[in-house]
Amino acid sequence: MVSYSKASEDYNYLCFSQSPFVYSPMVIQCETVLEKEGSSMADNVYSTDYAYYSGTSNKKVEPAVFSAKIGKYPIVIELAFDQLLPVVVGTYYYRKQGPENRMIVHGERLDDQRIELWARDPNFSETDTESFSLTISDDEISGNWYRRGKVQSVTGRKY
Repeated sequence: MVSYSKASEDYNYLCFSQSPFVYSPMVIQCETVLEKEGSSMADNVYSTDYAYYSGTSNKKVEPAVFSAKIGKYPIVIELAFDQLLPVVVGTYYYRKQGPENRMIVHGERLDDQRIELWARDPNFSETDTESFSLTISDDEISGNWYRRGKVQSVTGRKY
């Protein structure tokens, strides 16, 4: 549960698991969900649910989900856009590593089609280690991914 006060620019949130990622006025809330209860805690099966909230509307935002590739590596990227401000947040993960190993992305909408994103692994870094320069047109996404001087093309389609 997330709410945002425009007047004070404060967030109020109730967290059931991990701390939320705040890229004002957007919030990514991560919650651990029990998928299957085992005979002991060690036998339980968990997943992580990601929810996106807009502080300008104080509502949950459904992300646009793309099946894409960074170079030859398949990824899934989710992008949630604020309706009033040019702000975007989301996550992406490599299909081979699974949705439990997501990177957090945040950035800006430059115009109706172009976005700039920065990414970090929330488990290992509090600073951004990667970036994207992307174009979204109709149901397609394309552009470039950058990390430590390396550049890879990004292409994909909306689910």
